[in-house]
Amino acid sequence: MNFRTLAAAAALALAALPAWAVTTTFDLAADPQHEGWWRWNDDGSHTVSDGVLHVEAPSYYEFFAPADVWRDRVTNRGGWAIETRMRRDPSSVGTPGMWIQDRKYLTLVGFTGSGLEIGDDGAFHGSYAVDTSAFHTYRFEGKGDGLRVFVDGLLALDLGVTTPGWATFDVAFGDNNRFTSGFSSSDWDYVTVTAIPLPAGAWLMGAGLLALAGVAARPRA
Repeated sequence: MNFRTLAAAAALALAALPAWAVTTTFDLAADPQHEGWWRWNDDGSHTVSDGVLHVEAPSYYEFFAPADVWRDRVTNRGGWAIETRMRRDPSSVGTPGMWIQDRKYLTLVGFTGSGLEIGDDGAFHGSYAVDTSAFHTYRFEGKGDGLRVFVDGLLALDLGVTTPGWATFDVAFGDNNRFTSGFSSSDWDYVTVTAIPLPAGAWLMGAGLLALAGVAARPRA
């Protein structure tokens, strides 16, 4: 293999790095705390029945993902996806939702009586009308400053999230009175977390090819 071939291979390896996804699904057949999620605040109550988690939360009452499926894997540059099948109890006064931070951006998802609301602590980004009292599958995909939202497999929102998040780095679901305060009830069938880390092995491969290209380019004595 000559210098030009090696250099081309190295450029391709570094320019078109294939990221790989690591997906973990929590079917919520057991208490999330038994699956490694940790609970924030003690102001609410929850039960698990027939594979569905029922949350009643008058205040901050959220479950944060285990570190090994989010904090240790997710990068803003590589991207991430959160998928859940859930419903908002129509008797809720407050807003169940999700809290997503990827070290750069903070995304708040609120399941209101009229649909989805997407924002952060300082700005509103978008909304989508849907009957939240019925079960739907919601998928949130983030990478860089972009956020795409799918409802039952259809693209609902394509947003640019422009407000930097806080220093913490978590994903959580449960009550979300950052939108509205009050009593919140919701049912969650499952939560899936997908991390798309940057492939360090591919970077090493590209660097190795560049090194070989450098050796091949040296003039022979």
